[in-house]
Amino acid sequence: MGLVALLLSCNPNSLQLKKIGEQIFETNFVPSSRFSGVFEDKITGQEFVYLGNGRTERKVSFFSSEGKRIKTIDFKKATRGYSLSDISIWSLDTILALSQNTGLVFFINNNGDLIKTLDIQACIPDSIEARIETSWGDDFLYNSELYFCLTANGTKIDTSLSGLEWLLEYYNYSLELPYLLKVDKLFDNEPNCTPLIDAFYANFISKDYVKDEIPNFTINNDRVYIISLIPDTLYCYDLTKGHLDRYFIDYKQKTKAHERLLKNNKENMNKMQEHILWQTRSASFLTKCFEDQNDLIHLFAYHKFNGKEEECWDKRNWSWLVYNEHFEKLNEFVITDYYISPSFSFLTKNGIYLKVRPNYIKNYDPHKTHFDIYAIE
Repeated sequence: MGLVALLLSCNPNSLQLKKIGEQIFETNFVPSSRFSGVFEDKITGQEFVYLGNGRTERKVSFFSSEGKRIKTIDFKKATRGYSLSDISIWSLDTILALSQNTGLVFFINNNGDLIKTLDIQACIPDSIEARIETSWGDDFLYNSELYFCLTANGTKIDTSLSGLEWLLEYYNYSLELPYLLKVDKLFDNEPNCTPLIDAFYANFISKDYVKDEIPNFTINNDRVYIISLIPDTLYCYDLTKGHLDRYFIDYKQKTKAHERLLKNNKENMNKMQEHILWQTRSASFLTKCFEDQNDLIHLFAYHKFNGKEEECWDKRNWSWLVYNEHFEKLNEFVITDYYISPSFSFLTKNGIYLKVRPNYIKNYDPHKTHFDIYAIE
């Protein structure tokens, strides 16, 4: 099978999207995208793919680039009693597991034993009345530092307010918060905690509107790329310079969801749930961002979908957008085959891996995860 449509936004003789290989990784559990990715050993520079499941089996397996399984760490014992939202890899012998909505990070060794617990909530400066939200980054560990989302702490809001008034105040307050929290010196008794991007939403989204859901973020080469759902916007924060840029992303079949922004008032609070459902099911939106070793930036964007509700993810077209480091658009590839999934994908030195959907695999085995590998050439 191949890609059905390739639409080029500039010179048709320039970059091309090519399938360059296939890879199967075999585990003794069913991996999930939130707990999988790529890890590079800081000493050797060797790259490893890791596939994990933090919901049920709570295991992670490491693989060489050739697909050979190197080891598996079972972290069920170390995280018993907690729901997990993500894992990150410190080394081949140490993984970090993030507990959902508690701010607890569990450090787990090669044997699956708990060696340290870090309470991120306790690290937040007293001047910031906020709480840790589930990390929506592709990986919350970058260069031995942790990055987390911050959201409003409802305890600051006047408890005598009515439900709708309380919610309105909550949204107003959350617009003023830093969006990202950086934590370093992780093995010290008192790790450093630094809030980043002050008043993130207030910089870009007027208080006249209800903010969208917490967006996704990716960290590449000291730059944080933050994907906003409404409008289709990418925010770039430089960790070394603190510089912030905003890029409006345009692509085929874009819904222009920002035209449906809700006014931030009591009359619209009851419509919020319906509004969010429309965003995720019927709108078009960005979902992934990669920056490769050639300074090309790859964005994945789902198209709007008007079909059956139960098919809104499995039968949805999407665009693969390619930009240079200055965010000048080079190409757009419209993907109309449904057999590969942009939601389960990661960048390696060998190319970008996209998971093949199980219903397109003959004699499917849930313990064998199939990927197609693509490159821009």
